[in-house]
Amino acid sequence: MAPSATLKPTPKKALLCLHGAGSSGPIFKIQLARIRLALKHDFDFVFATAPNPSIAGPGMQLFAGAGPFYRWFSPDTGAGETGISSLHASVRSAVEVWEGGKKDSEAEIVGVVGFSQGAVAATLLMWQQQGGEIPWLPKLQFGVFICSDLTEEVTRWLDDEAVKRGEEKAVLRQPTLHLHGLKDPYLAKGRRMMAGHYDEASMIKIEFDGGHHCPNTPLDSGKAIAGIRQSASGISFKSQFAYLLVYVTRYLDLLWTNPFASGLGLYNTVFKILFISAQVYIVYLMLNDYKPTHDPNADTFKVEYLLAGAAVMGLVFPPEYKFTEMLWAFSLWLESVAILPQLFMLQRTGSAETITTHYIFALGAYRALYIPNWIWRYFMEKGHFEPIPVIAGIIQTVLYTDFFYIYWSKVMQGQRFNLPV
Repeated sequence: MAPSATLKPTPKKALLCLHGAGSSGPIFKIQLARIRLALKHDFDFVFATAPNPSIAGPGMQLFAGAGPFYRWFSPDTGAGETGISSLHASVRSAVEVWEGGKKDSEAEIVGVVGFSQGAVAATLLMWQQQGGEIPWLPKLQFGVFICSDLTEEVTRWLDDEAVKRGEEKAVLRQPTLHLHGLKDPYLAKGRRMMAGHYDEASMIKIEFDGGHHCPNTPLDSGKAIAGIRQSASGISFKSQFAYLLVYVTRYLDLLWTNPFASGLGLYNTVFKILFISAQVYIVYLMLNDYKPTHDPNADTFKVEYLLAGAAVMGLVFPPEYKFTEMLWAFSLWLESVAILPQLFMLQRTGSAETITTHYIFALGAYRALYIPNWIWRYFMEKGHFEPIPVIAGIIQTVLYTDFFYIYWSKVMQGQRFNLPV
């Protein structure tokens, strides 16, 4: 057996999966096989089975002998109190079974995947949760809806409930990904559902060359996988948190500096506040809105070593032995290596989205541009030289060297960023 160090860690995120009408949890597990395989290190998958018996659904010829089959909303119970209670009971049972047997105690369900009528059921659950209902359901931070159906009775119920809340219409405001097969006979209904009940600013729409089924070709499933992974994927939270510490410790003088004491005082104060505020907002988004798309299994660099090393350098080699000067030195040394978790994450994943590489390049380029400033000041200010900023800046620029080369030779030539094998 291979050493345990080579084994992939258990995913810390899970997706609740709701099948279509005339299907079941085990069948949906097979239908999602290609997507599950690609995302096996990103997510665990929790399959619930609907409560109402049904005949086999559309396109289920392959599974004709794999019954029994179920549906989320039956003609008898519909979207009334009884029907929704049975939906809740089935989903809650699946969640509790998974919670009781999960391999990682910190793992949590962060999103939902629904196919056809399952997409309608998922929408209902997310909308109820958006209104503060069903507290037993894990926080569903995003939804993936494949070939969504439009169940008129359910959508009428949603809109009626929205009016009771003082809203004009039931609109889901969480991030959603919508996958539509261009040959799906129910495509028009799916588009109506998408247009009527989701916030357009929070949705991503992907169309694939298929019918009423889950994306199953490499090209089509690749689109779905990329859509599920996007947002904060590829960005290291540890690097972002390190940069927050950099700005807070460097600009602590905001607490006692008079911004009007000099000509540049107000200018510097405004930009210091902007630096800190922007970084706080980035960290907040990664802890909340984009938490489901951040992969802690890839962001594994031991950032505590960087913090300890920067602290030692700040204590031993400050410009002056004053508390504020030690913090200033700490911030410079930490900034010189804060990008390491991000670069390490790139090395683990082997590739990155183009927009991510542009962002990382900007982080490195701004520091590299200090070099001509140091040269100018040395010659124009009679040998002005500050060893800590210069040495820290050189270290940071050197760490970027390999990234800069690949960025220039790949991304700037219109290719995807991929590390050489």
